[in-house]
Amino acid sequence: MKTVKRVNPSSHHWAYLVGFCILLAGLSLRANDVAPVEMLRLAYFDYFHSANPRPRLPVDLSYVVVIDIDEKSMARIGQWPWDRRVLARMTNNLRKAGTKAMVFDIVFAETGRMGGDDDFIKAINQHDVVVGIGAYGKATTGPKRSPLASKVVVSSPDSVKAQAYVPPLKHLVRNTPAIEAAAEGNGVFSLINDVDGKMRRLPTLFNFQNRLYPSLVVEAMRVAGSNKLSVVNVDRSGVSSVSANKDMWLPTDAFGRFWIYFSPADRIRYISAIDVLENRFDSRRIDGKIALIGTAAVGLGHTSPTPIDPAMDNLEIQAQSLENLLSYSYLERPRFADALELLIMLITGLIAVIGIPSRTALTAFVFFGGFSLAAFSATNYLFTYQLQIIDTSAPVLLVLAILVVNLAFRGLQNGRTEAETT
Repeated sequence: MKTVKRVNPSSHHWAYLVGFCILLAGLSLRANDVAPVEMLRLAYFDYFHSANPRPRLPVDLSYVVVIDIDEKSMARIGQWPWDRRVLARMTNNLRKAGTKAMVFDIVFAETGRMGGDDDFIKAINQHDVVVGIGAYGKATTGPKRSPLASKVVVSSPDSVKAQAYVPPLKHLVRNTPAIEAAAEGNGVFSLINDVDGKMRRLPTLFNFQNRLYPSLVVEAMRVAGSNKLSVVNVDRSGVSSVSANKDMWLPTDAFGRFWIYFSPADRIRYISAIDVLENRFDSRRIDGKIALIGTAAVGLGHTSPTPIDPAMDNLEIQAQSLENLLSYSYLERPRFADALELLIMLITGLIAVIGIPSRTALTAFVFFGGFSLAAFSATNYLFTYQLQIIDTSAPVLLVLAILVVNLAFRGLQNGRTEAETT
């Protein structure tokens, strides 16, 4: 009969060594934020977003009204583009109804094919109007024009240039010189999706030829608030906030983006363009609001996937972004979030590396279950009640990896022990 060899506690050193290697690898992947890690974090945020979407505002409490150049309107007026005299009439009707500002999610890059530019320009001159600017990430050919005047100023105690952080553009599709000059504001309406193709964060600023230009939403806020300039705060860690209205500073990530808090799409805030043209609408739905004018019509409008909708109209995304800012209901990811998440990973990882090898499998599973529940509950509370997004998925997965490796190591160890007893 062979002698049974007892397992010496010092034999756990391999489990400790492997555990520390997993911890270091996990911290390195998270610190470098490689694409799979970022996609996993975004998917984790999406779960809470889809489970707790932003409540839809009643139509009388919404700060935004959408004027939709829809299929019904085109059936009456004709296919887009319309005679600019029609747009002039719509602009005048909205002004008389008391809109705070008008925002065209459209670029008028050429003189109207059917005429009417003079009438449209006159109408724009009589109200606070923002027109859209298209943007491309690659250079294209086009007529050379003087640079568009930038109405963005940078506040930086360290003399850091915001241009180094905000999304760069190679080409702008601008409005005709006359429309551009008549409008009170010009804003870029282009959207930039995340690494997995979903739309979650809206850029507030763009960099074109070393000049800063605001997004359509930020420019709308500036014009509606009667501000002359938008201000961006930037330091050595990037952009921190943007102000287009003296009453509001919008916190952003280092690249000048803010997190949109989406609600389910609801056309209750929409008014058909033909109803505006024919004065068949309740002026109380428009008075004092920002009118966003664009199209969600099939073939003209564009859609983007969002955390709560696989194909949300871009016009709806712009409208919801405006509502977020006007109602202070946007999501926020604190600037210290990355550092906090790495610290949580380090602390829980060390506890797991040191504690799991010397505990029973049941104790290890209880620890993992309790930590996972606490992490999930904390993220859910912060998202639902504080509108803050903190990632606790990475620490949970790190502890899970350490647990699985330790259990595998124990299985091998037990197998060797049983083999030595036979």
